[in-house]
Amino acid sequence: MSKITEIFHQAAEENANRVAFYSYEGRVVKKTYRELTHDIKVCINYFNEHDIHRGTKIFIFAPTSYKLTAFMIAAFRMGVQVMFIDINAKQETFKKLFRKFEPDYALVSNKTRFFRPFFRSIYQIKKTINIDDIEGKATDIELPDIPDDEPALLTTTTGSTGMPKIVVRSHQDLFNQLELIHNNLPKKGRPVVLSTSYIYLFAVLASGDEAVLPLVKLNQPARLINRQLAHYANVPVTMIFTTPVFCLKANNIFKNLEQLYVGGASVNLDQAMKISDKFYKSQNYIVYGATECNIMAHCGLKTYIKNLATSYRSTLGKTFKGVSIRIDDDDNILVSCNALIKGFINNKKEYDERKEEWYNTNDKGFIENDVLYYRGKYNYFVNYKDQRYYNHEIEQFITVSCPEVKKCAVVQKRKRIYVFLTEKTDEIKISDKLHDRFGFKVKYRYTPQIPHDRRHHTKTDYKTLYKLA
Repeated sequence: MSKITEIFHQAAEENANRVAFYSYEGRVVKKTYRELTHDIKVCINYFNEHDIHRGTKIFIFAPTSYKLTAFMIAAFRMGVQVMFIDINAKQETFKKLFRKFEPDYALVSNKTRFFRPFFRSIYQIKKTINIDDIEGKATDIELPDIPDDEPALLTTTTGSTGMPKIVVRSHQDLFNQLELIHNNLPKKGRPVVLSTSYIYLFAVLASGDEAVLPLVKLNQPARLINRQLAHYANVPVTMIFTTPVFCLKANNIFKNLEQLYVGGASVNLDQAMKISDKFYKSQNYIVYGATECNIMAHCGLKTYIKNLATSYRSTLGKTFKGVSIRIDDDDNILVSCNALIKGFINNKKEYDERKEEWYNTNDKGFIENDVLYYRGKYNYFVNYKDQRYYNHEIEQFITVSCPEVKKCAVVQKRKRIYVFLTEKTDEIKISDKLHDRFGFKVKYRYTPQIPHDRRHHTKTDYKTLYKLA
């Protein structure tokens, strides 16, 4: 077994009678590590009986669930490669990705098998496995010896800097990321961890802790999210890893919550204060990371609010142990660490390993007194009198200096600068503030809501705004 699968195996043996997983299946179901081990063996036997062997490639077209978790751990142990990407991706994205990654199977469920024909690219994968049909014995069979450098999990980048790329996570990469998380996120006893990022739950299980899978869709209205969360009211969640949109929509029903980690998108002052007020009993942190390096820096939410309110700065904070960050001449945030993902699938459908020691996140920032600050995304900025002002910086200034503006967005088109607002407000006041600080003039556009990338839910969709300007 590879190092990461040995860790899963050891965690399951040492915690056999303890709870491993909470999920909602008509009712809240608790699964112990012993039960998880049994179900992993059932999947391994299924692979063996159907000649699904080391190197087989499986595309996941099934909802996140306890069964999927057992399936994926079984795949890791067998050397089967799984690809897990956002089902909300566009048809064209699937088409381009499958040109590079040619899956042998599509994993479906009783629910998703009916939707497969509507995705032309996915329907072309003729071999399917229905996860709801996997059953049988849990006998022990001889497992292959998997090298640590062998691919295990394939995911995609968000595509915020262009076409999404297939990221290849080897068994060694999964181990390195687990080690980075363990070395940086303190815990008391055996935490009960709820994460809206499904992939993160594997790190929880490898730690022998209790993982909570909330079946919530963050693009849904708050009432639907809270209806789902209500099922977990009696689950003693002590730690949450999530995004700003979850914090803003979800009710705080977690009586035992001790630590809240929020990442995935920057927040403005109004949002940060709402999160702080809602989760006032726990220790709250802003976490910064990237697809290629899950965690990079962190900042206490109270410090984030203070710095934003007094100096309009979005603070990303101090770097985690084992992570190095620097800024290049074009304001790019560069990261280097042992857990940095280096594998991609190139246009020749071969695994490509990036040789550079430093990875360019394409986020813009600066470092002051060893603290990292965020400026904005890679190509969203305003040029004025040979000065570059990033959209994010301008937006943060507006929402702090004009508190009545809860949310806004800025774009520049043909040298004109547009401010998008969701409701009528004192335009003269905003214009005066902007002129005093930056010197430029702006035009106003109104929209019912600021459009967001449907995969991020809190990251502004500037491409759509540019068309509206």
